[in-house]
Amino acid sequence: MAPHHCGAGSIRSKLHVDARLVYLGAVYAFLFTGGMLVSVVGPGFVLEELRGDAVDFGQLESAWSAGSILGVLLLMPLVRVVKICVLQLVALALTAMFFALLKVLDLPLVLVAFAILGVLYNLGRVGVEVMLQSTVPGPALGRAKGAVHCVGVLLGLVLFGIIAAVADDIPPSTIFLTFAAILAAGAIVLSLCRPRV
Repeated sequence: MAPHHCGAGSIRSKLHVDARLVYLGAVYAFLFTGGMLVSVVGPGFVLEELRGDAVDFGQLESAWSAGSILGVLLLMPLVRVVKICVLQLVALALTAMFFALLKVLDLPLVLVAFAILGVLYNLGRVGVEVMLQSTVPGPALGRAKGAVHCVGVLLGLVLFGIIAAVADDIPPSTIFLTFAAILAAGAIVLSLCRPRV
């Protein structure tokens, strides 16, 4: 990426959108959407299907948060033995599996599943940040992060629009299961189209 001048002597690096950036954007979009799905569909899941209350949802959110912290701590040793792009694909596949399992689990196993989802979320998300910082030049890094985040928000917006249109007719666990199927298909496509790093 060659820098170019953009007035008054400043130098800016042009953001080059390549296969790696598209790949990272897709991984981030799936993870971001899964994280938002927990916040959007989680309360209905707890109240309607688990027959829980606000305290139970608080426990679910706490399990997710504890898992997220553990995910960051696990990333350090894991990247020493596994390539980050492989770790991201494993995180996506396991995330799909655990979202699908929510259809058949009850409390307290649901809390364990949400803790694992939190671990996987941060393993993948922080992995995206690490790969972005190692592949995008410093001057273009902010724009790259912005582009990747916008893709995640866009996918989330589309998904939540669909959920808003059909949420009254579909149980929350079925929404989780449907997302799991989309995520599994996406993980397969990403593994086949994974750019060489």
